[in-house]
Amino acid sequence: MVLLITAALVPAVLTPKDMRDFAAQLLGAITFTSNVVLWTQTGYFAAPAVTKPLLHMWSLSLEEQYYLLVPIAMVLLPRKWWKSTVWTVFAISLALCLAFSASKPGATFFLLPTRAWELLLGCLAALGALPSSMPAFARRATWPAVAVIVLLPVFPCGLPHPGVDALAVCMATLVVLCAAHPHLGVNPISRALARLGDMSYSLYLVHWPLGALAASVWLTGQPQEARWALLAATFPASWLLYRYVEMPARKAPASRRILLLLAAGTAVLVVVALALYQAGSRDAKLDEAGGGNLGLADTCEYADAFSNRRECRTSESPRMMLWGDSQAMHLADGLAGFEGGVVQATKTTCGPLLGLSALREQARYDQTWARGCVSFNDSVLDHLKTASHIEVVVLSSWFSQYLEGGALIRDGAGLVDGTTNPGRAFKALQSTAVALRSIGKRVILVGPAPSSGFDVARCLDAARLGKVRLGMDSATCEISEEKFKENFSGVLRLLDRIERENVVPVIRLDRSLCSAGKCVVQEGQTPLYVDGGHFSHAGSRIVGTKLQLATRAFAQAR
Repeated sequence: MVLLITAALVPAVLTPKDMRDFAAQLLGAITFTSNVVLWTQTGYFAAPAVTKPLLHMWSLSLEEQYYLLVPIAMVLLPRKWWKSTVWTVFAISLALCLAFSASKPGATFFLLPTRAWELLLGCLAALGALPSSMPAFARRATWPAVAVIVLLPVFPCGLPHPGVDALAVCMATLVVLCAAHPHLGVNPISRALARLGDMSYSLYLVHWPLGALAASVWLTGQPQEARWALLAATFPASWLLYRYVEMPARKAPASRRILLLLAAGTAVLVVVALALYQAGSRDAKLDEAGGGNLGLADTCEYADAFSNRRECRTSESPRMMLWGDSQAMHLADGLAGFEGGVVQATKTTCGPLLGLSALREQARYDQTWARGCVSFNDSVLDHLKTASHIEVVVLSSWFSQYLEGGALIRDGAGLVDGTTNPGRAFKALQSTAVALRSIGKRVILVGPAPSSGFDVARCLDAARLGKVRLGMDSATCEISEEKFKENFSGVLRLLDRIERENVVPVIRLDRSLCSAGKCVVQEGQTPLYVDGGHFSHAGSRIVGTKLQLATRAFAQAR
């Protein structure tokens, strides 16, 4: 029922690309593979998770896979092997989870091999595979375990999830279940929670689609009143689902008629999913934008070392190099027409600053990634030392990742953990410019594209197709220059200092694309943006031509 109602609402709200993603999510929900589908929909240029109406189905698919596989394994394995097998699989799953939660966050979060340990803890308790001292220990540790369950969601440890936090909560839950403390089940709070728990499945099914559709409707964030209204609507809608769908379904005896109804319902949902995918494909005018913009080729997103790939350069001996993070990537098409040739050296979130990398342990940008970023930038410089044909290096970055937060910093010959700030970012850029000039290169910097916190490409697509949008002028989708300057004040101050102290010449895109308080987002009917802050391939070519970007960069670099 929830799937069908959600499917009926999405054509009025979702853009073609998002509608195709939803169709895949719907098929995933039907086939118990939502977690796999959603894993494939993660990525740097993917739609925000909060706008995916069936994101919450990932955990149900995970459970369904578990509850299908475990009984089969128990039938196939001799009973005497059950406990040892569960312990072995538990240990392997937990080890995989802890090993890859930072470097492979999407796969670790969504897939069964790295999440099975959480479910297997309950299996260990049910099989009596825990130490004989567990009940006594659980009784002594009940209240500390309750404290962990209550406090950890509010005060997480800050490491990647799933990981230490998930392990602590699961172990605490196991303690509470094994203790079976009499006071936990009879107090008024527990009884109220139990009543809420009776309809928790319906509540879980209903709450996320409402919020996700609202997140798609409000481009610049939902007002507080709307959030409260959604919360208020969730409970009666969940109760209706619980009372008139879930409870009758539970009580209905297994029969041929029920099986036929289930089969018919499934068939209807499959047809709906295929129809939505077809509709999304038919209306997709912005397919190019939907896939992101990694530059000259998708393989121009490097890992830990630059390798001068053929598809990432426009000639055998290019005279210009484009070096930086995703803000450099989206300039590649705009520079590709340069007759002297250009080569692209880029890695997302890794700005062209020698000896400095952002470090975010709670995200995918952990120690391993940060060391890879430093290594990549070193390899670019090494290539430039031998590439005498490259005369000009165009640098570009968001730079916001270097203004605050954790950082990996080259200190002498080694790398140390630390924190970054605008001063450190300025010195790193200054050092990079000195290093480039010492090997005979001229340097220029291109600032980030204007952005103000909403997805321009989806806004334009929604406006073209008459989708429901609130929260701003959804007809023009223009970026507010004031909002851009407010959101990027730190970056703009850094660029001002770079210009003022004559470190390198700077091309400020906002000065060319913004006027009268608004920043242009399309040329005629062609969108300039691929998302909220990067140009599409076509947009990059338009901006490059209008601003004569390649010619200016080559002429002004020094």
